[in-house]
Formats: sequence, structure tokens, C-alpha cells
Amino acid sequence: MSRKKGKSQWTFSKKSKLVADTIVAFSYTPIRWLTYSAGTVLALSIPFALYVLLFSGFSGAYKTTLLLLLLFGNLVTMGMSILGEYLWRTLDASRKRAPFVVEKVWRKE
Repeated sequence: MSRKKGKSQWTFSKKSKLVADTIVAFSYTPIRWLTYSAGTVLALSIPFALYVLLFSGFSGAYKTTLLLLLLFGNLVTMGMSILGEYLWRTLDASRKRAPFVVEKVWRKE
């Protein structure tokens, strides 16, 4: 169906921005995704760190740098995701939404 008058002001970039804003504003999914991905990367980096320490032929300075980057990168990501969870819960509590939705009201007449 085509538009009878005028041209829509909704460009593709405006629509995609609306989708992104909706996901970020009404869902804690991005924060949870960050938390889970940080935990996964941490779980995968521990065996890798052991491999680098025990079996690799890298020099000592390279090993130290690599392992410190893995450790502190994961710690920062985990800390930011936990902080994000706290902030999201605070925001959600401050919105003062009703904890339930009333579907139907019965009135006595």
C-alpha cells in the first residue's frame, strides 16, 4: 500500500535507532549478555593461561603481558557488568511501576 500524501520521515537509520533504544531502555538483556560473555571468556582464558605458562615457547615478558591482559580485562568486564546489573535494578525500582497488571475489574452494581 502506498502513501497518498507526503513522504514518511522515518528513514532506515531512524527505525534502527528506535529498535536499539527499545532494546536498551526496556530490557536488561544487553547487561546480562555482557555478564555471561565475561564469565565465558574467563572460563576459557584459565586453561589458555595454563597452556601459555606451561607449554608455550614464548618469552617471559610476553607471557606476563598476555596473562595480565587476560586477567585484568576480564576483571574490568565482570566489574562493569555487575555494576550495570545494580544500576539497572535501581532504575527499574525507581520507575514505580505496578507489580501486576489488572486484566478485568469486577464491580458490584
